[in-house]
Amino acid sequence: MHYAKQINIAARLVYWQAGWNIFAEYPWLGVGLGNAGFYLPERLSNYAMGLMEVRRLLYRSDVLLNIKCLWVRILAETGIVGFSFFLSWFFNLWQMGRSIEKNSMKDLSTVGLACLFACIALIVEGFSVDTFALPYIWILFGLATAVSILIYNGTRSID
Repeated sequence: MHYAKQINIAARLVYWQAGWNIFAEYPWLGVGLGNAGFYLPERLSNYAMGLMEVRRLLYRSDVLLNIKCLWVRILAETGIVGFSFFLSWFFNLWQMGRSIEKNSMKDLSTVGLACLFACIALIVEGFSVDTFALPYIWILFGLATAVSILIYNGTRSID
């Protein structure tokens, strides 16, 4: 943690650790969507109290703390059951993107490639933010779903 503090990521790591502690206490169903912030302050480690950012957010802010990692937040709030549903949805999106990307029509293939890039971006960005309120996710995944329906129904053109 000393090295993490030197490169300014210690606060995020203690939030992730607290989120993991919530998951460890409620592993199957989690604490419910949006409720991790209520459990977070009492799960923070002693080291966290030595960090200025944590103390400022905990004592001088009127908002709930958040885990700041989408993957740990899903585990803490929905447990193994919800995380399994999320992973199956995400795997289906990845498979859908791969199948669309193999299409012979260049326009449709590009949408499939964009869906794959959006999946990769969500994986990477999930370690930095813990929200689903990112428009590119829903626009690209919705577009890819529409294209897959077009392909499934045998539509030859997108006019």
